Amino acid sequence: MSIGTVGAPIPLDAPFVGGIGQVNVVGGRYNGATIWAGSLDDFWFSRRVRIDLEPRFTGNIVSILGTNSDLFRSDIGAVNIGTVNLTSGAYDATIVNAAGAIDTVIAREFRNPLLLGEPREFHDNVVLATTTVGTIRTENNAGDIEDLYIGVGSTLTELSARNIIRGDINVENRVSRIFAAENIRSSTVRAGRIADLTVTNDLRLVSLNVAGPVESINVHGAIRH
Repeated sequence: MSIGTVGAPIPLDAPFVGGIGQVNVVGGRYNGATIWAGSLDDFWFSRRVRIDLEPRFTGNIVSILGTNSDLFRSDIGAVNIGTVNLTSGAYDATIVNAAGAIDTVIAREFRNPLLLGEPREFHDNVVLATTTVGTIRTENNAGDIEDLYIGVGSTLTELSARNIIRGDINVENRVSRIFAAENIRSSTVRAGRIADLTVTNDLRLVSLNVAGPVESINVHGAIRH
């Protein structure tokens, strides 16, 4: 399935006049979906043809919703993206890419089983924003974030889950909060600044590369290499 639009960029708080308002799946699955606030098939700049290898978005996406529905092997792109909220659903081998900001990405769990598949099956598991990301978390911090790449050009307000495993977190400016209700394992965090990193149990095989200050690290278990 592919959904595409053409229109002028609009701010997230403006009345909806272009792009994509809401896509909602209940009791189903997003499977190989392309939801793109821009042209899918223009000659020069589109989802199919990008002469400068950069996506050209022309509108916003307000919300991508799912209830008992996974978001699998899909691509979502827009200038700004409001909410990706999968109630009792997994964020699974999917790319969410904003030329501007992303407000929230919430799912039961984040995973990428295709890492172990054939080359033609591979699909990245990514959240990208050129400016800011508000929140990336699992529902009630009860699920895990695994094999997720996060790239943020400015600030990330919150990243939280039960466990963060094999995460690759890259934030050019400030990370306000990283929280794990259990452990952070085999992960890398690169940032300009970290305000708070809190882990209820252990911090294991984690690399922190921070250009500026790390204001607070709270580990209630062990720090292990």
